[in-house]
Amino acid sequence: MECMFRKCVFFSLLLAILFARSTVANPVVSSPSSEMLEAIKLGDAFLPSLKRKSRDMKLIEVKNVFGGKPNQWRLTYKERSSLPRETGGPGALGGELLIDVNLDEKIAKFAGSGE
Repeated sequence: MECMFRKCVFFSLLLAILFARSTVANPVVSSPSSEMLEAIKLGDAFLPSLKRKSRDMKLIEVKNVFGGKPNQWRLTYKERSSLPRETGGPGALGGELLIDVNLDEKIAKFAGSGE
């Protein structure tokens, strides 16, 4: 009887370990936008390294860049001062900052600027 109990405990622990490893390798996404929000947080945190203040920038575009890298995101920021003050008003062309975010590696990097 004690041997049967040990086997049950062993298999329960084995199943718990296998489940834990599978959720680390394949994390459960809590919502469809959770990856996007994580990319935005990494992009926002990267702005100061480009000598930009987050409050002076506006995120104007977020794209999930496919092509073999589903966890790759492209964020486009623009200076708030160059945006139109009113709907349909004139805004400055160019001046965008492009930031690539790799969620697998949790890194953001400067990808270029708009013309």
